[in-house]
Amino acid sequence: MRAEAAAAGPPVALVRWPSAWQAIGLLLLAAVMACKVWLNLRINLNWDEFHYLSYIHDYQRGDAIPVLQTLHVQLFGWLTRLPLDEAGAVLVARFAMASGLLATVLLLWGLARHWVDGRFAWLAPLSYLLASPVFRHGNSFRPDSLLAPLLTGVAFLLGRQAPTTRALVVSGVLFGIAGAVSIKAILALPV
Repeated sequence: MRAEAAAAGPPVALVRWPSAWQAIGLLLLAAVMACKVWLNLRINLNWDEFHYLSYIHDYQRGDAIPVLQTLHVQLFGWLTRLPLDEAGAVLVARFAMASGLLATVLLLWGLARHWVDGRFAWLAPLSYLLASPVFRHGNSFRPDSLLAPLLTGVAFLLGRQAPTTRALVVSGVLFGIAGAVSIKAILALPV
C-alpha cells in the first residue's frame, strides 16, 4: 500500500495557500477596506448624495424624474422603506455602495493577474483604493460608485487574451447598464 502511494507522487494540495507577497497584499487590501468602512461614518455627507436620494423619493411618490436617472431609483427604492432620516439613508446607501467598491477591487486584481506576476497583482487594486478620490469617495452614494464595478467588469472581460463570444455579450450588457446608470460611461469607451 505504501509503495503504491509513493509511486503516485506527492499528495495534491486541496487548498493553494497564498505566497508571502500575496498574503501581504491581502492584509493591506483588508486594512484599507476596513478604513473605508470607518470613513463611511466620518466623511461629510455631500449635497449630491442627497440629490441622488431625492430622485428615489420623487420616483416613489410618482413624480417625474430625468430619463437618465431611472436605474438607481429601481435599485435603491428600498431605502425609502427604512425607518431612517435622509442622512441615515445616505449612510446605508454608502455601505451598499461598498459592495461595488469591493467588486471593483476584486475585478482589478483579476485583471492585473493577466498582465503581471500573480504575487504582485494586488498592487493594482491597492493603488486604486489609495488614490485620493477613491479613498475618500469611492463608495459615496453617486453614479460613479455604480459605474466603477460595471466598467471594470467590462475591462476584465475584454482585457484577457482572446475574449469569447460570451465575454463579448456580457461586456456589452455591462456597458449598456453602465450607460443607463450615467451618460459618463461613454468616457470609458476609448479604454
